[in-house]
Order: sequence, then C-alpha cells, then structure tokens
Amino acid sequence: SGPTLGMGGAGGGGGGGASGAAPGYSSSSSAPSPMEVTPIYEHLPMKGYKIFDSGIDKKGLTKVIAKIREFNSAIPSGDALSSNEAGEILDSLSNTLAVTNRYHSSTVSDAELAVVRKMIAKWGTKHVFPVLDLARIMILHPDAASAKRRGYWE
Repeated sequence: SGPTLGMGGAGGGGGGGASGAAPGYSSSSSAPSPMEVTPIYEHLPMKGYKIFDSGIDKKGLTKVIAKIREFNSAIPSGDALSSNEAGEILDSLSNTLAVTNRYHSSTVSDAELAVVRKMIAKWGTKHVFPVLDLARIMILHPDAASAKRRGYWE
C-alpha cells in the first residue's frame, strides 16, 4: 500500500526516511516552487486600536477633523459635506468635544449629530474610518449619547 501519515521513506519511522523528504511524499517529485515574499507594512495590519475612553485632546481631535476634511474632497458631490458642514459645524463639534471637563454643561447640536450621521450613512468604507473615530468620541459626551438622541445612532 501507499504511504500513510506518519510513515517515512525506506527507514520506516516518522522522520522522513533516508531521503529527507516530508512524510508521505516521494523524493522523486520536483522541489516546491519558492513562496512569494509577503510585503511588510509599517502601519498595517494594526496591532491594536485607539482608545478614547476619557476623550481626546485638541491635537488628536484636530487630526481626526483634518482627515475628514481631506476625505470630503474625494467624496462625490452628492454625498460630500457642504462648506458649512465641513467648516463651521465640524469646528463647533471639535470645540465641544475637546473640552471634556465641560461635558456636564455643554451640548452637541442636532446639526452636528446630523453631519456625523450623514457621513456614516453615505461615505464608503475607504473614507469613513475617521468619522467612526469621531462618532466613538461623540458618544462619550452625555448629551450626544442621551436617550433623546437615539434616532441619530440607529
């Protein structure tokens, strides 16, 4: 009968036999072709994820907003933010979210919530990731996460 799992070549045991071939394979077969070299990326895949459990500082929030504005220019005009949405509304939201020690007395406007919902609903997966970070930051604000705002998050 033919070779079985764990059987080697002429020597019998499980070590691949005298030929040095892998168990169950004949040494007369051609050598395997070399594997393709997998590229190594500096930033991908991510080995972790960004945590916003206590909010974000102004510098980090500015980077998120800048990336959203950069991607907004690549979005088709029907789905892109208007100049007011990408300007004043995102600036206002950024100012509110950056001051975490004032969350108890500040509010997130309906317009700010609507802009984030619009981006999540209309932007493709290639461009939506900074918006998802912004949404994760927003839900830390008690007003944005309140029951009366539920409709924006469903």
